[in-house]
Amino acid sequence: REIDPFLYTGDLAVAAYEPGSGFADPNATLHGFARAAKGLAVRVFEETPVTSINSTGGRVSGVETPLGTIASDVVVLAAGSWADRILTPLGIDLGLEPVRTQVVVFRWPPQLEGRGHRVVIDAINHSWLRPEGVKSTLIGAERSVLTADPDSLDESVDAGAIPVSRKALAARYPIFANAVMRGGWSGTYMRSPDGHPIIDQIP
Repeated sequence: REIDPFLYTGDLAVAAYEPGSGFADPNATLHGFARAAKGLAVRVFEETPVTSINSTGGRVSGVETPLGTIASDVVVLAAGSWADRILTPLGIDLGLEPVRTQVVVFRWPPQLEGRGHRVVIDAINHSWLRPEGVKSTLIGAERSVLTADPDSLDESVDAGAIPVSRKALAARYPIFANAVMRGGWSGTYMRSPDGHPIIDQIP
């Protein structure tokens, strides 16, 4: 209550507080990595998808792109929602599934202006939320996760996702019960069977 007085804690058995934690904007992070890489003489090819990974003698030998072959004995696959399309021809099935998830943005009630709130991962209400901009909160609710084709993504927010998101937000921050929706969007990410990212090496 001292850390975040508007946060409802009546249903909590335990919570973790990480004062040094935060969040990263995915697009800004990607462009930041790209700029840093270019500074190290890395060549970045935009709008150039990898269509397949080549192998020679059972080992990776490069990748195919619309611009031609790029030879390499090491390939880092960071294809996100398209990763299974690259792995399947290699006979690798990790059970990955691209999914569409929706986020909704709500305007802060007057009580929050000037003080804001914490980033919250809410296992009870199956949601995650964080400040967005100066006077808004972004929330994603697990109930809005749907199987998706990343090549034909509907980037809008379904009308049904708005009340679900508001309800989850108000369950943790009751002052948002009548919050005004300011917008939202949909995106895709790759989900593994256990719901955790895969960061590992494939022989």
